[in-house]
Amino acid sequence: MDDPRPTLAAVRARIDEVDSALLALVDERAQLAAAVAAAKAAQGDAGRFGLRPAREAQVLRQLLARPRKAATTPLIVRIWRELMGESLALQGPFHLSVWGGHEAARTVELAHLRFGAAPALANASSPEAALAAARTPGGVAVLALSRDNAWWGRLLAEPKLRVFSALPCLKAWGR
Repeated sequence: MDDPRPTLAAVRARIDEVDSALLALVDERAQLAAAVAAAKAAQGDAGRFGLRPAREAQVLRQLLARPRKAATTPLIVRIWRELMGESLALQGPFHLSVWGGHEAARTVELAHLRFGAAPALANASSPEAALAAARTPGGVAVLALSRDNAWWGRLLAEPKLRVFSALPCLKAWGR
């Protein structure tokens, strides 16, 4: 692609080559995720939930700090969120329970943006139902903040639940 004005056919041919190379790398990454699951099983950690928000943030920060010519930050975040979600789903139990309050569809959309399409997702009828699902192996609850239901006020009584915020990563997609 050194020609300053390549033909459309040449550009499309190069895209096909890049797509093939990307597929090979994505497949290799999926194989490595399966190897992680096997290594965890060998250590006696089979079935343990692998979500590590701090590790995910570190990976994304490192990727975003690398030089790029055209790939935008939202594109990079979206691709890696999908890859990480798929890897987690391969490594052990992983499911989402979403309560969206008055904006249920938007909350489901944000859950998919944050965790990818791989984990099973169920709509919860209440914040309590979503939190109950989060108490199960591999469970993550995604809950909307709502003036009508102050569910977050009860979290102090939930010492086994870990709370993390995805707001910095989702800021680009709006409220």
